[in-house]
Amino acid sequence: MIAEGLYKGTVESYELGESRTGKEQFTIDFLLKEYSPNEQTEYVELEEHEHFRVYLYLTPRAWNMTLGQLRSIGYPSKEPDLLDPMNDDFFDFTGQVGIVEIKHEEWQGETRPKGSLYRSRTLSDEDRSRLVKRLKQGLTEHAKEEAAKKAKEEELAKKKEELRQQAQKELDDEYGNYAGGEDYDDAY
Repeated sequence: MIAEGLYKGTVESYELGESRTGKEQFTIDFLLKEYSPNEQTEYVELEEHEHFRVYLYLTPRAWNMTLGQLRSIGYPSKEPDLLDPMNDDFFDFTGQVGIVEIKHEEWQGETRPKGSLYRSRTLSDEDRSRLVKRLKQGLTEHAKEEAAKKAKEEELAKKKEELRQQAQKELDDEYGNYAGGEDYDDAY
């Protein structure tokens, strides 16, 4: 059985169809060439390339998740129109490179591999714009917090200095100022 992990591969073929239960689906056949056990580890070339099929549901309820996966292999639209082979702008997935995340799952008493297209969070222009705005807002808030923290530290340092000077004055008033070289015993 193929190991769990991330696999880089190339789309060999794909097909619109229906599952055995009658749900619309999109199957994508990959030729997997490189493997990594997780996203922190570099990919290594597989000794033998693996063929693997990914199943994506094309139902209204599953569309957002499916769309995210399709976009990870270059699908340029938010609408399903470009999946229609009768459409003049039909999108051909053949040759697209993607990352398939394979996990093992139990199904009908057997362990089997299940793959999904790994979404490395490739963002649309709108999503990037939102992200930049959030980042700018966060940086502004962080700068305000840092400025408030610095002002509080300066205020605290000023208050400490005032208290130190007040304590020194009280000591000087009570015992006199002997910094001028007078001996304590000479003053009394």
